Amino acid sequence: MSRTFRCPKIWTLVFVVALGACGDKPSLSSQETVATTAAPVASPTSTTTSTRAPIASLSTLGPSHSAPTSTAPAARPTTPIPPTGRTTVEIGETGLSSGVALTVTRIEFDPCLGTDRAASPGDTILFVDVTIENRSNPGAPGYGGFDWVVFDDQRHEHHLNFVPCRPTEPGPFLEPGVKVVRTLEFEIPGDATGLVLQWDGLGTEDAIRVELGT
Repeated sequence: MSRTFRCPKIWTLVFVVALGACGDKPSLSSQETVATTAAPVASPTSTTTSTRAPIASLSTLGPSHSAPTSTAPAARPTTPIPPTGRTTVEIGETGLSSGVALTVTRIEFDPCLGTDRAASPGDTILFVDVTIENRSNPGAPGYGGFDWVVFDDQRHEHHLNFVPCRPTEPGPFLEPGVKVVRTLEFEIPGDATGLVLQWDGLGTEDAIRVELGT
């Protein structure tokens, strides 16, 4: 019996070693032929599960990771402005009131015995060297006899001697920019303590007081 040879019309997968689609070799039986049907290719899907931990909200973070907040800058400490009233200083310090500066540079006690202006028995003469300068006051504050007074610890007032033991020339008007150096004289008890010089040239409320350290 003769066999008929034919070429297959569809591609098949044949388990043979020899090459060739058609030829004089016998065809395989239906049991020896494995038909392959291409399975539909499924669209790729991502099955990877992220292992990254979720980002914590800012409210759950520690103090070092808290969300920045806008805060107003801390107010700088301020120096209290001194009152415009009485200013108290010591010898060698400068008191400043309403643009006028006063400095006591030296004090001395001398009864001026043997002069026409000698102190009364039991009293002495207090000499006070002052420098007074009008730095910015538009007026011309006075520094005459009624503008000075010395207090003691008993609150007794001692006024400027109008007939000094050591006479000095009157100074100029205390106009802006003018500086005056002069010596003041006061007759006080010899045992007076707690002496304070007060200048009232700007008025009592703006007076400058100098503690004389006695």
